[in-house]
Amino acid sequence: MNLFRRDWSRMPFDGPPSNSPDCDDCSGDYENYALRDEVWFGEARARSNTVLCIPCLEKRLGRRITAADLKPEAVVNDPHSTQWPHTDVFKDRARGWTYKPY
Repeated sequence: MNLFRRDWSRMPFDGPPSNSPDCDDCSGDYENYALRDEVWFGEARARSNTVLCIPCLEKRLGRRITAADLKPEAVVNDPHSTQWPHTDVFKDRARGWTYKPY
């Protein structure tokens, strides 16, 4: 599944403009996370190539995300990951989260 859109008109010749894509709703910085499919494709009404920051995701949902919304097996959701460092907003929403690798 492709989570990141490709906007070739914005791509400079030396590669993408930053390490992370922009939010589709506000064009702000995006944080890596993986929601359960029923939340992403259901309540958030997102497509597989949609990119959303947490505040815009919560606007679409009409509520704050919780640890129960996250995929337990997705390594990107590991709160202790050094590869995928998380913001304080994500850490607050994922309070009590336990990453469960395969």
